[in-house]
Amino acid sequence: MNHEVRNIFVADKVETVRLGFGISVGVAAPQTGKLYPLPPEVVRMVPYFRSCEYFRLANDRIVIVDPINLQIPYILGA
Repeated sequence: MNHEVRNIFVADKVETVRLGFGISVGVAAPQTGKLYPLPPEVVRMVPYFRSCEYFRLANDRIVIVDPINLQIPYILGA
């Protein structure tokens, strides 16, 4: 994803989650913290993620999550 998408997430003030372990694409997201709907601007730019939600890690990485099976299809790095 590009820098513009990252700025949209940064502007969306949500609570961050601090994990004591690593996560990666393709694994199930931990069930700690709240999942947030993607900002509408991001959905317009990346329609593939329309049904996804996200959470923000304390290190400002954005974790995209499929809320049905909690799989992580994408992590946007800091």
